[in-house]
Amino acid sequence: MAESIISEVISIFSDLFNVSPEELGPESSPDTVEGWDSLQQVNIVLDVEQRFNITLSPPEIEEMLTVQDIVGIVNKKMRDV
Repeated sequence: MAESIISEVISIFSDLFNVSPEELGPESSPDTVEGWDSLQQVNIVLDVEQRFNITLSPPEIEEMLTVQDIVGIVNKKMRDV
C-alpha cells in the first residue's frame, strides 16, 4: 500500500510542479523542489485530501515537510479509516 501511496503523492507533485516523477523522491522537500512555497503547500494539501478522500488536520499539515512525511501521514490516515 505504501508504494502505491508514494506513487500517487509523486504524481501530485509532478503535476503541481511540472517536473518528471524521476526528479522526485521520498526526501524531496521545499528546499529541493523549486516553487514549493506556502501557496503550493495549500495546493498539495487540497490535492492529497481529494486524491485519497481524507481530511488533514492543521498539525498533520504542519508535519508535511517532505514527500515521505506526506506518505506517512496518508498511510496512517488510510489505516485509521
